[in-house]
Amino acid sequence: MILMTSVVFLLSAACSTSQQKSSKRDADNLKLLEQNVESTDSFFNHGKDHLVKNEFDKALESFSKSKYSQALFYKAIVLGQLGKPDEAQSAFRECVAKDILKNESNYNLAMISYDKGDAASAKELMEGVVSADPEHTGALFFLGNLKYLENDMDGALSYYEKALKTQPDSTDLWEAVFSVRLQKEEFSKAWEIREKLDRSNLETVQNVLKLAELTGNYLKGSEFVTDELMKDGNISKMTRILLTKGGKFENALKNAEKELESSAEGFVMIDRSTEAEGSYVIGVDRNSVFIVCSKDPQKFVPVTVSGGKVSIEGSKLQSGVSEISSLAKNFCLGNY
Repeated sequence: MILMTSVVFLLSAACSTSQQKSSKRDADNLKLLEQNVESTDSFFNHGKDHLVKNEFDKALESFSKSKYSQALFYKAIVLGQLGKPDEAQSAFRECVAKDILKNESNYNLAMISYDKGDAASAKELMEGVVSADPEHTGALFFLGNLKYLENDMDGALSYYEKALKTQPDSTDLWEAVFSVRLQKEEFSKAWEIREKLDRSNLETVQNVLKLAELTGNYLKGSEFVTDELMKDGNISKMTRILLTKGGKFENALKNAEKELESSAEGFVMIDRSTEAEGSYVIGVDRNSVFIVCSKDPQKFVPVTVSGGKVSIEGSKLQSGVSEISSLAKNFCLGNY
């Protein structure tokens, strides 16, 4: 069966999972560790080495023995890594009380509060972090995420753009801005920043391809896909559609023929339109190209491609190969 499907964006809030939040926090803490002043305390130095190697039990032992004041902060980090949020929270609070990396401790306390489901406390703590350090990238990013989840897209964008001023090459931040632009239906602005995004991220690439179709950037969209992601069936299909709509039917056909080698269904889609009138699907099986109109979805109408021309069986309509999309639409509108 050929299904007529609409173009729907697969959007997710930036930093929407615990894993993403933890990764951001871990990166910030390790960066801070690298910037930290060297200590002559051997236990502290051993703890640093173990932490960088993710040897958390050994790191905890070393930091616990260290007399260096900042060892308490990294002990708290390790406790969090070991899945002991209550102990980590207590240690970070002690850091705040002793003015040991106070702002970073509050940042980590906010993350722990959020992980525990206390978004209000997390927001208050993060606002305090930004108040003390207006260029704190992690806190700005976090507050932007909260605004995003509250569906306050303007508020989210404001925080993300402030964070980008501190880390203009951050893919995570550009991904967040991209999501906001899509939610606000600012498709042209979203398209303009595509090169800032993670081209290895499946969901991101899917959104870019859909955006390419919406904005008419068919061929540029098809060029966005990496060879690795082209192995994904849905990405491959979306790329074929863009190639066909962009007038590169021969390229789309080559892609389809390759995928047919492993297709269980025996056919693949090469183009489609879901407009209210004249909607169609162009498909390819192992023997032919065909058109299916939404008004008669059980009827597969053969298409002949020869000498740079396309013709439809039972119709006087013809076109160049690059105009096959328009030809299919006219045919399904009843313009035989």
